[in-house]
Amino acid sequence: MEHFEDLTIEYEDYWYFIQVKTRNPDLGPWRLTHAIDGLRSVFRTFEVLKDAPATYGLHLEGAIASNDPLNELVPPKSELSSSLRSRILSKLNISESECDNFLSKTTVQPNQPNRDEVIARNLRLLGHLASHIPFSEIEAKHEKLVSEVLAAMARERLSNLIPLYIKTPDSMKDDLRSRVESKRITRETLKEILGSIIKGPLPILHRLVETQLPQPSELEVKLITAGARDYVIKNAKDLRAMATIRKAEFLGARLIDPEAELENVHVRLEVLSNAITQKHENSNEPIVHIWAELLSELTKSAYTVDPNDVYKQDPYTLLGAICDLADECIINWGAAIA
Repeated sequence: MEHFEDLTIEYEDYWYFIQVKTRNPDLGPWRLTHAIDGLRSVFRTFEVLKDAPATYGLHLEGAIASNDPLNELVPPKSELSSSLRSRILSKLNISESECDNFLSKTTVQPNQPNRDEVIARNLRLLGHLASHIPFSEIEAKHEKLVSEVLAAMARERLSNLIPLYIKTPDSMKDDLRSRVESKRITRETLKEILGSIIKGPLPILHRLVETQLPQPSELEVKLITAGARDYVIKNAKDLRAMATIRKAEFLGARLIDPEAELENVHVRLEVLSNAITQKHENSNEPIVHIWAELLSELTKSAYTVDPNDVYKQDPYTLLGAICDLADECIINWGAAIA
């Protein structure tokens, strides 16, 4: 931290170097012109470590202008335009081969949290992971972790040792290695500081860090923690949207008491979901069983579950309604966090 790039993350088989840039909202969205200094900094790191197993990221506070070529570097990247390449070639004063190699390993991650919201976001994430402990304890652990981060940042700057540590670690003398490692926040450090917050593989935290996705909704949090794959999460969000549209249509039909009929089917869905969830909540990935059994049961019993035709007795729309209830924290998917 604060020794070679703003943040460096070590994975099992590669390193991820992150340059963080902030921008006040009143200055408008990011453009390549604004971000070029950040890319230049990332390139300096790439230049030193070009043969190392590494990727590079520029993390931006706020959005990118919709029509700016900087968007081409936001994942998932496709073929880069000649306009973007030529501008970066010119601004960084590098060769075409260097530019292509650098851009192949570099991404831009916009929409990072506002500086003023970072602490609240951190506490919310930790709260999701540890709903079993008091919020005051979560705050105390977060403060302790931030203090450790600040201490690591304040230690000796080691720019000249980082490439050696990454590229040829076995050749380092013990005293040099220890100087580098004093700057690291390891799994062991996190376990010691966070203690009771850490349970299991932390799938939500893993997903956020690995994919750089935005903060998940309540529905996604529950599905992720219960072991859902990305394609099931996408299905759930699509079905929830279908159910939301149908619910709006039903409520707008000016029936005698649509709210009562809606409540009736929601209670039935809740009872059915809870009954199936209870059977599988001790499984390692409960959603795998719950999702399949819910769809099967709704296919067989749509008339019984939806006697007033609120969701047109369609099993898929009814499953979407269950997803909507999960997003409202009425239904869970068998995981402790939910």
